[in-house]
Amino acid sequence: MGDPNAPAPGRTPSGAVTARREMRDHPAMDPITSIDRYVPDYTHACEVCGTTPVVAGMKAERLVYLATMCGPCLWSEPKALDPATWNEQPPA
Repeated sequence: MGDPNAPAPGRTPSGAVTARREMRDHPAMDPITSIDRYVPDYTHACEVCGTTPVVAGMKAERLVYLATMCGPCLWSEPKALDPATWNEQPPA
């Protein structure tokens, strides 16, 4: 029998969701999905800090990715609190 203290498959020891878990939970999603833009989803709360919105990814006006985290928790950037910054291009 496996280690009862081991993290669930697709989760890191800290409990964060990994891409592997996202793929398992959403098997129709391609392993590499390009995202046109990120939009806020106010119907879900961040699993880390509890705030809204969480990050959603759109491709051809269709939802292709729904994160379980808000911008600051997902990207480790305090300025990502503002969804208007989610699609900014990095400075050259």
